[in-house]
Amino acid sequence: MPRAFSFSCKRCGNCCTRADGRVRITEDDVPRIAAALGLSVAGFRSRFLNPGPDGSWLVRLLPGGSCPWFSREGGLGACRIYDARPEHCKTFPHWPEILEDDAAFAEVRRFCAGIEV
Repeated sequence: MPRAFSFSCKRCGNCCTRADGRVRITEDDVPRIAAALGLSVAGFRSRFLNPGPDGSWLVRLLPGGSCPWFSREGGLGACRIYDARPEHCKTFPHWPEILEDDAAFAEVRRFCAGIEV
């Protein structure tokens, strides 16, 4: 069911630093991010990715759950690869698993100040 809400990122970084977070990487993301980091595709995969449970790729998060490309600039959250960031990040919080599940939507609203209903 579609949800009526607006989203405006507040750059809090909560979505980028969750211990239980997952960042899915598409095949289209791989060469774009690798190039942004100055790495070969193979080097990027070996340094930053883990196989996901469904044959996809997941970003290897830092201890504690932070994205390896997350930083703080002037107290605000920032992405060091913003222009090349994964599609998964670009589309947050408009993911089907959030939009179609009341409990998931409530959890995201709890940590994301950018969602207004």
